[in-house]
Amino acid sequence: MGYYSDVMISVTKKGYEKIKKEQEKFDYYQLLKLFETSTFEKNGQSFVLLRTEDTIKYYPEYEDVKQLEKTLSKLKDGYVFARFGEETLDVEFRNNAKVKELLEPFDFIKEFSNNLNKELNKEEEEEFE
Repeated sequence: MGYYSDVMISVTKKGYEKIKKEQEKFDYYQLLKLFETSTFEKNGQSFVLLRTEDTIKYYPEYEDVKQLEKTLSKLKDGYVFARFGEETLDVEFRNNAKVKELLEPFDFIKEFSNNLNKELNKEEEEEFE
């Protein structure tokens, strides 16, 4: 059966074109077909948000995933990556953005993290009362 994750990636439009070109090498399994793609503009720049439509098997040993990771690591403007696994605490977040606007689609993570930290601090305070 396997382990499934939701994945989100934010890149510049140029970065997306590089990813697309590299992924086209994998005729047998096109990873990008599993992503919903949307664009957004900020400060005169174009960005692309890739988001899985359904959960996927995002295994580092898969050739197309390896290639995606390799391409991401070489992007001039960087990227932002988030993977949410089946397990509650299985969250992977990488901010390799050299352009701050790439973080915009991930603002919810910052808000979630702040709320979680407040809740944990509140529980700790109540524990010592």
